[in-house]
Amino acid sequence: MSDQLGVSLAELDALKEEISTLMKAGKLKLPGLPDIAVRVRQVINRADYSTAELARVIQSDIPLTARLIQVANCPLYKSSMPVEHVHAAINRLGTKVVKSLVTSFALRRVYAAKSKVTTQLAERSWKHSLQVATIAFALARVTPKLDPEHVMLAALVHDIGILPVLAYVETHAVLQSDETKISQLVSHCRVELGVEVLRMWRFDDDVFDVVRYAECWDYEHSGIANDADAVIIAQLLALKLVGEANGLPEPETLPAHRKFPMFKLGRAAYLELISEAKDEMAELTRLLSAA
Repeated sequence: MSDQLGVSLAELDALKEEISTLMKAGKLKLPGLPDIAVRVRQVINRADYSTAELARVIQSDIPLTARLIQVANCPLYKSSMPVEHVHAAINRLGTKVVKSLVTSFALRRVYAAKSKVTTQLAERSWKHSLQVATIAFALARVTPKLDPEHVMLAALVHDIGILPVLAYVETHAVLQSDETKISQLVSHCRVELGVEVLRMWRFDDDVFDVVRYAECWDYEHSGIANDADAVIIAQLLALKLVGEANGLPEPETLPAHRKFPMFKLGRAAYLELISEAKDEMAELTRLLSAA
């Protein structure tokens, strides 16, 4: 049995198993979560941490310090008093937001590749994830019970499963000349390898569901809107905005759509949201794109 373009599913399964085995054995050179993000997450996850300690860790990374201060002073969070140092930025944003933002800022650094084809694929994946993340952030901002920064982070890693595939391709020259096969392998492995990467990085379990369901248009559950719902809608909108949604359903036909009652008017409401949030989305894109 083969997929639509003729690559054997058995071959794809075998490659997925090989990549997973190499990952678990530590024999596949994968980019780790940048040290600054790991350190910040470790501090915040401790019950006895202090804001001063967290500030010292963040200040060890000058570009990160500058970006957090920029965020604290941007229209999304700005108050009458400007923030001039990282301690004040932490107090304004809150440690939960800081944890999500620091990890989000650090993710740009993991989308690095060596060969021409893997660099192109990594860059394409990052740009898509970035667009999905900014749309998901805007959607979460107007949805009760959703944490916008956490939704943004989840959206940024929804396709993180591409990284092990690209790492594998870089050590197998014969694959580098077959972009179609690479793309099929990414699609076939994205979920399982993505969850494995996030487990290695010690992400919270709820982010795993975003990886699992980001492309499941029929995803349905009994609760209120969650991160996966937001990313599903955001991903479909992102694909439509760049003309890559041929054959895909309309957002208003998805079960996830019913979780967002403020959008009962359908696609027009989503487009209005994106239009109204374009300045915020542009600023987030700029901040998240910095290396």
